[in-house]
Amino acid sequence: MDIVILAAGEGERLRPLTDKTPKPLLHYMGKPILEYLISDLVQHGLKKIYLIVGHLKEQFPSFVRVMESRYSVKIILISQSPLLGVAHALTFLPDALSDPFLLFVADSLFSDFPYQDFLRSKKPMFLVQESSSALRKTVVTVKNDQVVDCFYNYDQSFSQPVLIEIGALSLPHSVLAFVREQSYQAEVPLSTILQKMVHTGTMFGIVRYTRTVKSISSVKDLE
Repeated sequence: MDIVILAAGEGERLRPLTDKTPKPLLHYMGKPILEYLISDLVQHGLKKIYLIVGHLKEQFPSFVRVMESRYSVKIILISQSPLLGVAHALTFLPDALSDPFLLFVADSLFSDFPYQDFLRSKKPMFLVQESSSALRKTVVTVKNDQVVDCFYNYDQSFSQPVLIEIGALSLPHSVLAFVREQSYQAEVPLSTILQKMVHTGTMFGIVRYTRTVKSISSVKDLE
């Protein structure tokens, strides 16, 4: 299964650090944030990675050379321009991508990621977790462990915990057609594309994750 890692964003909440260094290359506990994910992927036999870059993209080639030498992994750099969000980033992926492929954001650090659940399944899957805090998250509605709806939650509050997507999912090759037919005058959330796919018959399963996910979203998270 091919891996796609999203690393193009400007990391606005980590400024001024990200004015000079892209967020995935900031150091956390002695290593670049992105290296934790790459080393974990390699340990599970996943050695072909498409890395989508944008902000300060000129800093990534030297990092990639080090990673390829250290971990015997193949990393293909893909440049996103302009930076119009995740759905737009996927428009730059090649048609030769595996079906499905596994998508990660570069700044989420998982404890014991359930790779085998994704690798065993032939259908697309959301990684979800129950949460009482769903602000600025993709909320996922399921029935019999099948996704029946999803949406990006800008400002809605919930009286009970809900399922949210937590930074990783496997996507069918057909997502490329959906993102490429979209107009991008402004950023379009990936959840908007996924919702359209669900409503038009694409079947997504879920993997429930109960362990810790550390998302680097502030300078304090790097301490």
